[in-house]
Amino acid sequence: MALVRADGTPCPARIRFYRQMITWAPLIFFSILPFWLLRVAPHWAIALGILLIGTVAYSTLATPERGLQDRILGTYLVPR
Repeated sequence: MALVRADGTPCPARIRFYRQMITWAPLIFFSILPFWLLRVAPHWAIALGILLIGTVAYSTLATPERGLQDRILGTYLVPR
């Protein structure tokens, strides 16, 4: 697989780095946030978890050919 821009040119390393940061940031953020939020407001922690799962499910079902990070950066995964 190759990562390309909308015009078909290969993405530079900087864009590939940003794509990985966008991909992993929610996992890191949402693995730490509930522990803090459970102490402060447990009902909000549950609501946030449901909202996150719903958002990811909707995003995946709405556009299965492109991930959220690809839509944000305007990139595409294509076969070589």
